[in-house]
Amino acid sequence: MAITRIIQDITYLTDGVNNVLRRNLTTSVPIAAKIIGVGNDAAYQAVRAGTIDSIQAGKRKIRVPVVSLEKLTCVEPGGLDDLIDSLKVI
Repeated sequence: MAITRIIQDITYLTDGVNNVLRRNLTTSVPIAAKIIGVGNDAAYQAVRAGTIDSIQAGKRKIRVPVVSLEKLTCVEPGGLDDLIDSLKVI
């Protein structure tokens, strides 16, 4: 099942020229929470449940693929880059 998601993500990433210039490949769970309009606790629960795709980087660091957030929110590829960049500053 995880391999299927990876293949779907790769297909989604390679679909269109805009993805070549993608600025953000992953983001943090708190930023993902703000994008989808839930609290941090709910976002972490969704990551644990597998509702939100995630990548475990080390023992504690969890990253959310931006392509998954784009699919979840029905945003065009690259459409979340400006929002993510603005949320990183906060």
